[in-house]
Amino acid sequence: RSGGTEYNATYKDCRVEFLNIDNIHEMRKRLNNLRVGICQQTSHTKCAEAVTAWLSHVHAVIKGANLAATSVDSGQTVVVHCSDGWDRTSQIVSLASLLLDGHYRTIAGISSLIEKDWLLPGHKFQARNGIEGKKWQHAHHNELSPIFLQFLDCVAQIWSIYPKHFEYTPRLLSFILYHTYSGKYGNFLGDCEQRRAELGSRKLCSCFWAEVRNRRQLWKNPLYDDALIAEPIVPCVVPLRRLAFSEELYSSFGGLSLF
Repeated sequence: RSGGTEYNATYKDCRVEFLNIDNIHEMRKRLNNLRVGICQQTSHTKCAEAVTAWLSHVHAVIKGANLAATSVDSGQTVVVHCSDGWDRTSQIVSLASLLLDGHYRTIAGISSLIEKDWLLPGHKFQARNGIEGKKWQHAHHNELSPIFLQFLDCVAQIWSIYPKHFEYTPRLLSFILYHTYSGKYGNFLGDCEQRRAELGSRKLCSCFWAEVRNRRQLWKNPLYDDALIAEPIVPCVVPLRRLAFSEELYSSFGGLSLF
């Protein structure tokens, strides 16, 4: 309650694991540095340092999700929480679900995953993405953070190692990323279900997941092996040397103003 950390001695027969995933402010800083490093064309070092710093955070989230998934797979009960419960918690729980359950690696399943672990628990899409505009962003700078973007980057990195386990390609992840910022669909308006109900956004706006289903053929992965749907990706091994800037995730939709 009220944020903070846990003390091992409080919980008998339990172990507390600190995942050392930095907070929303550090992630905002790293994305800004990534944007600068990627866009400038004068220094290879500046670009490499910015990409490496960002990917180190991505790797930390994947490592934490792998710990949660392997623990569950071995029969242990796992409780995940961060300071508030709608940022790093959503990252770890959703990625662990994706690793454990092949349904969430399908086109239909990723919508269920994002609803289950991001929208319904109250991840603050409107605040974290700053979709109310520049004036709001300047006034509430500390609320901005690329937490959901980072989750999609984690999925893209896992996809690059285990492509046969995914029905979709990173092109779908890019489409999702774009429209969490576009404001076109009601699914991602507001910071919680109560606010979306007050806005009537789910009723008055088009459903994003219907659009995903209608374009299903665009996302199909020719490498997908549906026999692997029953196989968890546990343990999930993503070597540091295999981490890379996900060009398809960030660049498929050039209108996105992240870079």
